[in-house]
Amino acid sequence: DDGLEYTFDLRKGVKFHDGTDFDAEDVEFTVDMLKNNGSYASFFNELISKVEILDPHKVKIVLNRIEPQFLKRISSYNGSILNKKAVLEQGEDDTESQMQWLASNTAGTGPYKLESLTTDEAHLVVNEDYWGDKPKIDKVILKTVAESSNLRIMLEKGDIDFYRLPAAKDYEALEQNPDIELLVRPANSKIVYLGLNTENKPLDNPKVRQAIAYAVPYEQICKVLGGGEKYAPRARTVLTEELSGSAPVFQYEYDLENAKELLKEAGYENGFKLNFDLFNAGKFPDMAVVLQAELKKIGIDMEINSMAPPAFFQSGDAGKLNFFVVSWWDNAADPVGLLNDIVHSASIPSPGNYAKYVNKDVDSLIDKAKVELEPAKRDELLKDAQEILAEDVPYIPIHEAMITLAFRKNVKNYVHYSDSITRLYELEKE
Repeated sequence: DDGLEYTFDLRKGVKFHDGTDFDAEDVEFTVDMLKNNGSYASFFNELISKVEILDPHKVKIVLNRIEPQFLKRISSYNGSILNKKAVLEQGEDDTESQMQWLASNTAGTGPYKLESLTTDEAHLVVNEDYWGDKPKIDKVILKTVAESSNLRIMLEKGDIDFYRLPAAKDYEALEQNPDIELLVRPANSKIVYLGLNTENKPLDNPKVRQAIAYAVPYEQICKVLGGGEKYAPRARTVLTEELSGSAPVFQYEYDLENAKELLKEAGYENGFKLNFDLFNAGKFPDMAVVLQAELKKIGIDMEINSMAPPAFFQSGDAGKLNFFVVSWWDNAADPVGLLNDIVHSASIPSPGNYAKYVNKDVDSLIDKAKVELEPAKRDELLKDAQEILAEDVPYIPIHEAMITLAFRKNVKNYVHYSDSITRLYELEKE
């Protein structure tokens, strides 16, 4: 009743891929890994107090605080139950060896099991011991293909049956092919946005951040990044429209005169130099060139600092990014968790407050939302936080990310879920 204890009755007769029976010890082992391993499930570190085994098929998880999204979180892929026996065989007290083994092996109970894995392909076959309905497709081959243009050709020839994230330049050809269906769906909670390090001059001045927000050519950048409104709809806040509590409060439009006036009020009438950090992937470099040209019109000399993705995120985690572009999402599509990651002062600079933004009112609103069990009240708290963010502009939302998938039309039964993960076991092939 206090929202701190959850008791789970476990399904009986479930087996792991190696034939080992699934029971409460596996749940306890997995949850302890979630609780103690900060690298891939940091949300659970301070949340979970303990796990109690009540009988071989019943467990109780005790929390340190109320968490309205706990069930959603624990049922995401981060909460997938592992085979205790198989993992401990890699070294009972050697967490590093366990994690390395899990990176290339499976230890689950799912409808498919891993037959083989190389750098280019993963072969999945039906798990004959699966407790539920068997998949309609006996074998799935997942391929890694470097060039997106090659993927389109392979799909058109029938060498592959579907692929995710076709290049924007291929959309028209795919849509015109009678044998192919191009699906466009919301990508979980993912937003592409510009970030501004609020500690660094002159970005520490809110008027400067607002001026930059007015200098962004939103329609043009959405077209460059995603192919237009259908594939990259303009974002009006840092929460995607489908998330509970999302409020379209970011109403900045492209207005260079307004931008110049704000710079004048901030004492930067003659402009300044500004470093822009981006990771060299996708269309971000093209977007940077467009943004560079527009900022020049208001006197801002933007220098582009391109880096590989690992170096970019290392800089972010170290709090060293200045003006940057990034995308962020929450695995469980939890709006409170997402805001907590990118704007709460406790998240500076990691896991995601790369803007180093501090606002006590925003912190308080997020903290209240974390423990508010009434959805309407929680949404109101989130709206209030977003209104402050729209005024302070630590981030400039650009577009909501969409998932595009290209299928041959003989592939049926695709269902889109909020986590954007394709359930291969639901697909059929005619």
